[in-house]
Amino acid sequence: NHVTIHGPGNCIIGARTWVGQQSALDATGELEIGADCCIGFNCQIWSHVGRVPKLPNIRFQGKNKTILKDKVWLQGGLITVNPGVTLEEGCVVFSNSAVNHNTLPNKVYGGIPAKLIEKFDSPYIAE
Repeated sequence: NHVTIHGPGNCIIGARTWVGQQSALDATGELEIGADCCIGFNCQIWSHVGRVPKLPNIRFQGKNKTILKDKVWLQGGLITVNPGVTLEEGCVVFSNSAVNHNTLPNKVYGGIPAKLIEKFDSPYIAE
């Protein structure tokens, strides 16, 4: 369905995980996606940032393993997950968000940059 997986690092995708059309998965710095995840259309999950030639004093260039734990839901689409981020189990991220920090389990995030939306608990995990 026109999903791109690129980079020389390991890319591990768990059972029953669905990846939407036009999404890009970057395994350059390694990528691990757990079981039962849903990744919306046109999402970008990055494990590296680079520019040639490298710019001096830029701290965020390089490779960092990116992890989506089990039952993560990138709801809708057009979501960017930046290198080195871990999305904890049951985390939901709303459409049109950019995730640049680790999340808490079973919580909902949205926006640019993605922030915790405290009025929601994750409906994705059945208690």
